[in-house]
Amino acid sequence: MRRNRAAAGGAWVAALAAALILIGSTDEVRADQVKIRGGGTLQGAVKPIEDRPGYVEIYTATASRPYVFRRDQIEKIVPEASPMDEYLRRRATIEESADAHFDLGLWCEEQGLSGPALVHHGRAVELDENHALAQKKLGRVFFDGRWITYDERRELQGLVKHGGRWVTPEAKEDLSEQQRMSESQETWARRLDVLVKAFSEGTPVERAEAEQQLRQINDPDAVVPLVNRLGRQGVELRLILSQLLGTIDDPMADSGLVHLLIREEDRQVRLSMLNELARRREPTVVPKLIRELGKSDPDRVGRAAWALAGLGATEAVPKLIPALVSVQKRVETVLVPSEPVGGGMGMGVNFGSAGGPAFGFSSGPSIPVLTGPAVAPGAIAFGVQAVPVFQYQGQGGGMVVGNVGGVATPVPPPPVPRRVVRPYQHRNVEVLAALERLTGTNLGYDVAAWNRWLRTEFRPPAEEDRPARLVPQP
Repeated sequence: MRRNRAAAGGAWVAALAAALILIGSTDEVRADQVKIRGGGTLQGAVKPIEDRPGYVEIYTATASRPYVFRRDQIEKIVPEASPMDEYLRRRATIEESADAHFDLGLWCEEQGLSGPALVHHGRAVELDENHALAQKKLGRVFFDGRWITYDERRELQGLVKHGGRWVTPEAKEDLSEQQRMSESQETWARRLDVLVKAFSEGTPVERAEAEQQLRQINDPDAVVPLVNRLGRQGVELRLILSQLLGTIDDPMADSGLVHLLIREEDRQVRLSMLNELARRREPTVVPKLIRELGKSDPDRVGRAAWALAGLGATEAVPKLIPALVSVQKRVETVLVPSEPVGGGMGMGVNFGSAGGPAFGFSSGPSIPVLTGPAVAPGAIAFGVQAVPVFQYQGQGGGMVVGNVGGVATPVPPPPVPRRVVRPYQHRNVEVLAALERLTGTNLGYDVAAWNRWLRTEFRPPAEEDRPARLVPQP
């Protein structure tokens, strides 16, 4: 048995050696299934390396560079026809010019050979730096007198890469609840879960101990877990959170306070956060709040304006004016003409002003009709009533007639309610209040008048003359 296996093995080695000798002795190459010893298979063209005896290159459709293997690493070669055969033939006879390499790159793209296509577009650019079509194939753009990559252009525009996206340096600094937490932050998150549960569900003694431990936290790594864990709890914990962030000496604490303030609905908690920001007097806070004025949520805009007024940020006046009035959308119920509905049958008779009986019958479908809206804080609800089709339709098998002057005349079906989304101009009360507080002027919601006043009368105070950014205590 061992001899038979040895013989078989010797025959296979001899066959493989013959195949490799054939590869080394001819320029004819094919796109083959190449099985690598130890596992793995490549689809490509095998070609010997002239200046490295015993080594071969394997050209594949997607790689821009060939793979290099020793000949004894190749276990098996299964010849298969492929566009790679034609590519290698074309490559051997190509003219060394930018247009020729670009054209070969286009041909490679058509054949699905993305790797070689990239190689030849790159070679075209090496031969002619101003070959625009090849530059674009490489993902480059012409900017400031030269061809650069998309990433290089973003860097020249002052952007930085964060989380796979290009953002402004200021945006990168903003607090994000989706920010990946470090190992230390994860430890804090687990600890805070225990303390929050003890504060919310524990005995009075456990509650007091949990509050004491919370108030002793001053680690910057705890900022993100604190915001994520305590920011959605009750008013008591949110008040503790605002005071905690005010004691942590780290820029992330300022970002956390701004992040929470513009989302906080309770005025007492919001005032506590504003007091902490005023006490810290960090120069990055006002720019963060000014950026919030450009958001689409009018509530967030109003809270940012309120905070800017509380901080005495007169420099925010030019940005507050455009936020006075914004276009928002709301759902309304309107009556629209009904449309004919086919099928079924129905009949209704109206004897007009003469009065008298009315009757009807139907053996067709019903339609859902929206009733009036019920409005509650943060929600609008509509009821639905099923009404027979013939009550709304006088066509398609149904009939509605009226008696006018003794003559039966068709009566058009009544309109049906429908929900529509309509834009409207929202006047932000908090923004107007902030402008009045910062300027001592009230021009209402007339944006044009405010802009005229801004050009002719507004004089931002010098830094030394600006009032201290203090807000009333709760």
